[in-house]
Amino acid sequence: MGAIKCAQVEQYLLEKSRITGQQIGERNYHIFYMLNKGGSADMKSKMQVTKCEDYAYIMGGQCPDLKKFNDVEEWEIVLGAMKVLNFTQEFQDDIFSIVAAVLHLGYLEFEAAEVNGQDASEISNDGPLKVASQLLKCSEDALNDGIVTRSIVTRGEVTVKPLTVDKAADVCDAFSKGIYGRCFIDIVTFITIALFKEKEPGEVRSTIGVLDIFGFECFDFNSFEQLCINYCNESLQQFFVHHIFKMEQMECVVEPPGGLVGSLYSRRGMRC
Repeated sequence: MGAIKCAQVEQYLLEKSRITGQQIGERNYHIFYMLNKGGSADMKSKMQVTKCEDYAYIMGGQCPDLKKFNDVEEWEIVLGAMKVLNFTQEFQDDIFSIVAAVLHLGYLEFEAAEVNGQDASEISNDGPLKVASQLLKCSEDALNDGIVTRSIVTRGEVTVKPLTVDKAADVCDAFSKGIYGRCFIDIVTFITIALFKEKEPGEVRSTIGVLDIFGFECFDFNSFEQLCINYCNESLQQFFVHHIFKMEQMECVVEPPGGLVGSLYSRRGMRC
């Protein structure tokens, strides 16, 4: 007898491990494949996006295509949803620029070098670095330095130390996961603001809570991140189940003596 008045969205955990690597049969987030297959020729040219098979970050699971999932159709649905929620064109461009930048960051290659007698690394292919910096609207040199070096501040003095090839690759992965995660939070925040409406004086509302848990996986080889994801999801589920049952228990306690639940309690001494 009612209608949805508004919505409020909270995000608890983003599976960042999938952004930079997947196990066989596992996919990265769908938006990466949608952009490659559904993006307009003009957009893909501007962001220098080619095809899925060219990007290591989305080919770890070796399944760029799904039988029951049409990336082109889903891309159109995403654009339609953004239009309904009044995403500005600028915000959309920023979102897809970050998605494309992550793809290019995964294309970077590192080679060993030496700086002042210390083991160091350098990016051997400048092309993806240049495109990524343009998409992220930052200096190419700053992005390069942020990946292959680290800065340590002690007593107000900044010391820059070079990173080895392995550590630089780890920093690149961490940076990619970080910017995608921040983008995800911005999108959720924007949607919540777009959907939420303050309660009007005298208005009575009921609330429907939906807990969507996805990500509990059991692979032949489970990474530490997957263990954390599984543990977090189980803990979240237990918390919400306990919380909901607590609320139901309180409803039972305040049930009037003449009510159905109250009469059952009085006859059988039942307890929640």
